[in-house]
Amino acid sequence: SIINENTRIIPGHGKIASVKEYRDYLHMLKTIRDNVARAIEKGKNETEIVKDEDLTREFYSDEEAKGFFITGEKIRRTFYNSLKK
Repeated sequence: SIINENTRIIPGHGKIASVKEYRDYLHMLKTIRDNVARAIEKGKNETEIVKDEDLTREFYSDEEAKGFFITGEKIRRTFYNSLKK
């Protein structure tokens, strides 16, 4: 493996991260992607997905994310757009 438990990751935004934090972040992204993909499969459109806070609630509420670099609505829209192409 290229990284191990002693590796420190320097992201483009935010603080230096550990391997555990990196894995947690990947888990979050994969879960949100899967949630959005299932919503698309169920026929939800972009507006419905962007407004559906349940797709990201496991990780943060829209209220908690309102000051983030990428808000809840923005990440849901980003995944929707990438999966629809």
